[in-house]
Amino acid sequence: MSIALPAQPSILLGIALNRDRPNFSERDRRLLDLIRPHLAQAYRNAELRGRLAEMLFLLEGLLQDSDRAIVLVDKFRRVTQATHEVERLFSEYFAATVNLGSGLPMAVDAWIKQRGTSRRLEAALPSERPLIADGPRGYLTIRFLPHGELGVHDALLLRETRDQATVDREPRLSPREHEVLVLVAEGKTNPEISAVLSISRRTVQKHLEHIFDKLGVRTRAAAAVALTRASGIPR
Repeated sequence: MSIALPAQPSILLGIALNRDRPNFSERDRRLLDLIRPHLAQAYRNAELRGRLAEMLFLLEGLLQDSDRAIVLVDKFRRVTQATHEVERLFSEYFAATVNLGSGLPMAVDAWIKQRGTSRRLEAALPSERPLIADGPRGYLTIRFLPHGELGVHDALLLRETRDQATVDREPRLSPREHEVLVLVAEGKTNPEISAVLSISRRTVQKHLEHIFDKLGVRTRAAAAVALTRASGIPR
């Protein structure tokens, strides 16, 4: 007994079942008919994964040594494919790791949910406002492409814009500012930093303002990432 699976016109694809007992019964045939759609879907999924991997490989070559990256996500906003630079960009701008099958950084996921479901977004205009994230060396622009524009998956297009003035300027923190930044990177709040360093909360805030200005960032997370990437900011 055999069943045919959907394939390209030039390909004949099927599954044959053989056994040394009497012929297959009508019940056996009905059971096979029941699992046929699942086998067909499994084949389509495998074929799609192969096409996506090939597409990402080609895109990786086009985007190599550039400031752009692409993430493909499923309907649950889980990562299905990603170009190489995505790992660095998500780490630098969101202090998050990305793995196949994992979710997006919380800020990105919340932004997509605020925009609505993929079904509603299919009619979205390309000019809709992107997500902008500040980082230690510039900012990251993320645009959302609903499925249908780039295969059957939703896609995120990432583009990093470097602040050349910030890149060229070596951030020099005072010893106290460095201490504050280390505590920020450890996740401590202003009151906690105030207690550890025996300084007022207002002084902590002033130090943070100076740190943000010197590093060219706007958030505590971005400042912490700058400390990690610098592996010891000059003091």
